[in-house]
Amino acid sequence: MVEAEQCFNEAREVLEEIGATSRLEYTSLSMYFGKLLMLRSRPEEALPHLKDAKAAFEQAACVETPEFAWLLMVLGRCHLQLGNTTAAMELFADSQSVFERADAGDAFAQFVLRNV
Repeated sequence: MVEAEQCFNEAREVLEEIGATSRLEYTSLSMYFGKLLMLRSRPEEALPHLKDAKAAFEQAACVETPEFAWLLMVLGRCHLQLGNTTAAMELFADSQSVFERADAGDAFAQFVLRNV
């Protein structure tokens, strides 16, 4: 896991050096690292990374994308694993809305089917 974190940090540094902090690739880094932690059943550690990713997406104005909708779904799953049911349900509803606004409503249905 330490190696994965080093790779994510290295990627972040490179993107910052070339001035690509508003690109989707940069905003996605924390999201993917949070997802990796979720896959390792470490939601307490994943939550700050997912929150950072959400803030980065918002700052980069990438909130009407399927990637942001997917992030909201993962963040919802994280909250659900932590026992925060209300927050999880709100995030799932937000995720569905973003998927639909991004003309990707079918993708939301597929994600739900795979993760139920």
